[in-house]
Amino acid sequence: MRAGQAQLTQVARAEPGDAFALAALELQLNREQGRAGEAGFLDRYADAWLAERDRRPAWLATSLDGSPLGAITLFVVDGLPRPGRLSRPWVHVTNLYVTPGARRCGVGDQLLKSGLDWCRDNRAIWVQLSATTAGSGLYRRAGFTAAESRLLRLDLP
Repeated sequence: MRAGQAQLTQVARAEPGDAFALAALELQLNREQGRAGEAGFLDRYADAWLAERDRRPAWLATSLDGSPLGAITLFVVDGLPRPGRLSRPWVHVTNLYVTPGARRCGVGDQLLKSGLDWCRDNRAIWVQLSATTAGSGLYRRAGFTAAESRLLRLDLP
């Protein structure tokens, strides 16, 4: 399939049986980014996602023949209550990946919409992510803006 070619896809919440498809897409993303695979990675990823899938909801985009085309994975952070305020979760998009042949066909838009719809349905107060240059247009079209300047980060060795 050529980039930009229309295709029919299905986007559905990932179930336990999708763990290896999610792991394979993660491996493909990392290989695109120049990282080598490692023995046992698919099992390690699938086991980790299955153990935390309630806090790490994911959606899988597939072609009509069931081939994985992409996925989005979220991480839900539940804050503790504060005086005068109920606790509401916020969400970090840990990964949104679309296979090369399915890019520029709306798959990323469908995945992002599914994740954001879930966030709204679950009353998340905000959604954050770290965008690549290639993905920033997708996120800006969805309404994402630059984070506030007070956000700081420390990279630990």
